[in-house]
Amino acid sequence: MKLFSAAVWGALLSLGLSWSAPAQSLVFDNSISGYFVARATNSIASAGEADAFSFDALAGDLVSIAVDSPDSNLDPFVELRNSANGLIASDEDSGPGPDALISAFVIGSSGTYSVRILGRNSTTGAYQLRVDLARTVQLETDANYSNDTIASANLLRKSPSGIQAKVTVVGTIMATGPAGTADAGDVDEDVFDLGRLNPGNVVELTVRLPAGSTLAAKATLISGSGAVVLDDDGNLTNGHFHGTVGSGGNYYARLEANSGAGPNAQYALDVTINDLVPPRVASVTRLPSAGAVTDRVISTFTVTFDESLSPAGSAWGGRRRAL
Repeated sequence: MKLFSAAVWGALLSLGLSWSAPAQSLVFDNSISGYFVARATNSIASAGEADAFSFDALAGDLVSIAVDSPDSNLDPFVELRNSANGLIASDEDSGPGPDALISAFVIGSSGTYSVRILGRNSTTGAYQLRVDLARTVQLETDANYSNDTIASANLLRKSPSGIQAKVTVVGTIMATGPAGTADAGDVDEDVFDLGRLNPGNVVELTVRLPAGSTLAAKATLISGSGAVVLDDDGNLTNGHFHGTVGSGGNYYARLEANSGAGPNAQYALDVTINDLVPPRVASVTRLPSAGAVTDRVISTFTVTFDESLSPAGSAWGGRRRAL
């Protein structure tokens, strides 16, 4: 839907007037529980035009907004505005090449929000809009391909369930950076930090696709050195991994595209860790050594375990499971 031109908008502001244009309501797919994705296509036909779309969100929701223009000369600029038309986020080129991406923005209050799309430097052309909304799942942070390495992996917040720890994270495998841009040749891969695991932990990674996704996914488990962990079925090129950790250390889930990367390559990655091995104490600081005594008052001390633990489950008086 087209709004007034920039010239008209500026004239209204110069007169001290405010104006709220109708916006097209986005329709979301919710085929994956806790994850909502909406897609729309349109074009900026002339310099100064803008399109507007609206959606409802709850406080605490995470929202990513992508505007891709792979088949046109549009250099998109995107704004996120609240119900009072206040600008709360914007971006011009955090996606592939010149494309715009607002990544994992936290909604502060429940209400109706609007997305406004313009062409920078008077550019025009077709675009694809996508809004990802994560409510009960995690949402990747990937502006400028930022979670492509172990060093910049997104940390997953897992939840305990008996001897298991589980989490679902959603995201997109973006298109490779186009030639002639700052990220030319950058192939998107999403890396997620599972924390420290100990030998014997069993990890399962399962990729699910929302309606309309073009992704053919490849899921692997890698160690902190980047070594690929053997999959029980011997297939390291599909969207499912199941294997046992052989040595203690930090581990990461890595998701790549066999094919289908781009604006519509959305996914949900389910992570399950079966922790059949109780955590062990790796070190203790500020306490006397074994058999020694002290007359110092010890107000604090540190106990380090050989795997990551849930703060809620890390208590004295019982065996706790790792997360």
